[in-house]
Amino acid sequence: MILQLQQQDEKQRPEPLPMKEKYNKSQLRLREKKKRLEAELKEMKDSEQAKRSSEQQMVEEAKAHLRAVEKQRYAFQENSQQVTRTLNAVTIGVKHLSNMLDHIKQPKSYVPDAPVPPSSEEDVHELLSQAVQKVLLMIEELKGRDLGDHQKKKKRTVARMTRKY
Repeated sequence: MILQLQQQDEKQRPEPLPMKEKYNKSQLRLREKKKRLEAELKEMKDSEQAKRSSEQQMVEEAKAHLRAVEKQRYAFQENSQQVTRTLNAVTIGVKHLSNMLDHIKQPKSYVPDAPVPPSSEEDVHELLSQAVQKVLLMIEELKGRDLGDHQKKKKRTVARMTRKY
């Protein structure tokens, strides 16, 4: 009877071997899936790293280009300021020259250009043209004169004026 009971017991118990095989196969599949997923994750990380590295390189190149452009802009700005200062100095000099030659009358042949607004570039150009005409007229008048006599006359006039005061 015991033998019979044991046999019945064995028949009722499922065979452990097929269950263990299923478990091992399932475990093996899960390990392979895990490895595959880890490889995909590593590939994604590497891809992201490469993309980030490429983007970082682009940003660095853009920053270098920006620095070069800013340096060039600064140089242009400095140059522009220097040109403006020079132009202002020339304008002041031309106006001073014009004032110094104001007592000389323009030749009759001189025809002024159309009226221009004061303190414009055209005005400075016109003043310079007038000054050139006046200097040329003065040179014509002084041709053939003895400048030594002229200098002596000037010194006497200056001496007389200083005695008055």
